[in-house]
This record gives sequence, structure tokens and C-alpha cells, in this order.
Amino acid sequence: EETCSESASGCVALEIPTESRGEDGFYMVGEIEDQRRVAIEGRDVLVVVRKGRAYCIDAACYHMGGPLDDGPVLDIEDIGPCVKCPWHGYIVSLATGVSLGRGGKSKGPKTKQRVHDAQVRDGRVFVRVVHTGRRGVTTPCSSVPEEVESDHYAYM
Repeated sequence: EETCSESASGCVALEIPTESRGEDGFYMVGEIEDQRRVAIEGRDVLVVVRKGRAYCIDAACYHMGGPLDDGPVLDIEDIGPCVKCPWHGYIVSLATGVSLGRGGKSKGPKTKQRVHDAQVRDGRVFVRVVHTGRRGVTTPCSSVPEEVESDHYAYM
């Protein structure tokens, strides 16, 4: 049975049950053809499939927590797929989490959005969420990654 939770921005995220976690730490989030907001271990993330590749970033924009799942996915030359925040127009690379500002041009390589591991296996999408040690949940990696701005909105 699928359950949903409402975030601070009013967006509803599909909660992925703990039972869907594999031994490798990846959660099976289902067959996704475009994009979907999901909640994994209390963290809302945006999963996007573009040209057969899966991407996963925090679902709330680093700037002010805007719902990135309501924003368009853009293909930007030499950068790849990006999402544009519907609230203030900030553009973020889905592959790197680097902010391209409002005009799509980076003012310097500054990662502001948390990127999570995502894979497509046999037509289904799998995600492993990177945690920053908040809420008592540890990351599946050997070390806790440096905090980025979107971490502030990730558990709201």
C-alpha cells in the first residue's frame, strides 16, 4: 500500500517503505517515466528519468525550499538535464547539484543541491539517499558528506 506525506511546501511525496531497501542500500522507487517526488527515510527527494538515465536530488530548492517537482526539467548544452525552481527561477544541475543561478550560467562551481545515487535496473528506478547525520540516520557511505544548502530543507 502506497502512503504519502505532505511537506512544508504543500507537496505530496510518495513514501517509499523500508522493506523496499536492498542489501546495497538502494530503494526500489518504481517505474518512473518522467519525474516523481518521493520520501525515503524521511527525506523528500526528486527522482527524474531523462534519456534512460536516473537522477535524484533533494526535492526542495536550496534557495527557499521551493518544490522542484513543480518545475520544468531543462536540457542545457554542455551541462545536461537541470531543473528550474518554480518559485524564483533558480536552475540546478540534476547530475551535480551545481546552481546555475537564474539565467542558466554558473557563476562558479558551487554545489548547493544534494545529489543522491540513482540507477535504472531492468526498467525500474533505484535510489540510495545520502544523509548528513540529521535525525539520527547515517549515510550509507563511509563518511558523512559536507553539508550543502538544500540539506536545510530536506526534512521539512
